[in-house]
Amino acid sequence: LCRISGSMYRLSSSDYFRNPVRNMTTSDLHALTPERFPVHDLCLKVGCTVRLLKQLDNYPDIKVGDRLTVTELSNHLLGYIKCKYNNQVISVNKANFSSSHLGNEFIRNQFPFKLDRHLEVMCSRNKNVDPMIYPLFFPCGEQGWHEHMTKQNRPNAKYSKISQAQF
Repeated sequence: LCRISGSMYRLSSSDYFRNPVRNMTTSDLHALTPERFPVHDLCLKVGCTVRLLKQLDNYPDIKVGDRLTVTELSNHLLGYIKCKYNNQVISVNKANFSSSHLGNEFIRNQFPFKLDRHLEVMCSRNKNVDPMIYPLFFPCGEQGWHEHMTKQNRPNAKYSKISQAQF
């Protein structure tokens, strides 16, 4: 998140047990994070990428685990987050997550996201790597060298393809 400019929003969940539990403080309650639950304090910035943790009823084509890009944040208790998915802007509200803990139902009301920290590694021979490495040489996004690049204006040349070293 530190690489993305802009203000960070801290979105806290509301946590509770269906039946009150003795000897459990609020900080103990917030520290609980069962599997497939979002964290209590979700820190996001506009432009960051998140993964969906729960199916959205209004958007059946968006599945659990899909990546979304945050486009707008609201820091209110009952706020919303607007995200972009396949050039479609969607609005997401908080959702209830429930799990059994200590023989009691634990419920967390939070946005159904986790911060996506996954980096994709591209093969060095990928045709789109050169423009990312050398943006000054390819400002318009040209593909750079590729395996099928041929020499031009050399009809009698012994070799018709250009090697990566020649490029």
